[in-house]
Amino acid sequence: MGPAITARNETDADLGTITDVTVAAFSPLEISNHTSNTSSRHCVPRTR
Repeated sequence: MGPAITARNETDADLGTITDVTVAAFSPLEISNHTSNTSSRHCVPRTR
């Protein structure tokens, strides 16, 4: 079995990690215009 997964509400302290994961997930995609590095850092906080 894999590790246990715990779901919890996100906190302001999670913002950097959420942004890093978002950038990492989309940057290698062919359809990406590779601006997610800068735009995600502004977009992610606004979606919260």
